[in-house]
Amino acid sequence: MSHAAVKDNASSPGRYQSKLFDEGENSEELSQAADEDNIFSRKHQSKSVDGEPVTRKIRMLLERLQHLLSGFQIFRRRKNTDESRMSEKATIVQAERATVQLFSSHSGNTIKDIEVQFIELLTKKLKNVSFVKCNEVKDIEWEKMLIVLCIISSRVVTDAAYAIKDIKNPANTVLMLIHNKESHALPKLTSSSVLTDHAFQKLGGVFDLAFVNRRGIYQCEMNDISLDKVCTFIKQSRVDTN
Repeated sequence: MSHAAVKDNASSPGRYQSKLFDEGENSEELSQAADEDNIFSRKHQSKSVDGEPVTRKIRMLLERLQHLLSGFQIFRRRKNTDESRMSEKATIVQAERATVQLFSSHSGNTIKDIEVQFIELLTKKLKNVSFVKCNEVKDIEWEKMLIVLCIISSRVVTDAAYAIKDIKNPANTVLMLIHNKESHALPKLTSSSVLTDHAFQKLGGVFDLAFVNRRGIYQCEMNDISLDKVCTFIKQSRVDTN
């Protein structure tokens, strides 16, 4: 320090002390500000360090969740595809197996007309069913469903017994007894209630059908009931046909 400065300080001791006090106060404020800044910086760094693993964990959980969702979607697609294939396969098998045979010991145009109309009526009610006409007993495949058409020309018991005399698989066979009469002249009792012999009881069903030459198989209560019962028999038995 120069002589002049010393002299000046010596001549003004109060001013010098004031200056020292101000400088000390400023230094203390600066130190306090620096300490606060360091504390804030450490807190910020701590949050960054502590928050980083939390963020990583959340990101990992989200990635795992996304992976699980992706796997579930793939599983659902495969399941739907498998179910669709199974449904298509079942439909194909069902269509191949649902074969119904028709047989009658009658000949001539009347029975032919009845067969054609009978098949048309059943086709409207059933899907995936094919009808095959068997001209002779040897043409019948006994493991498949069979419908025997019998026109009543004398007594019901006699005609029915003759119609099924060669049947080897009665449980898989339906006997349709055809009455060539107008609705007012039809029998009051069903043929199944009249045919009580064991040979008829073993059949898959005995149903009545009304027919006249001018109109063929016409609409009446007897025909409505019988056609529905035949369809029910076919639907229940189609799984066993091949």
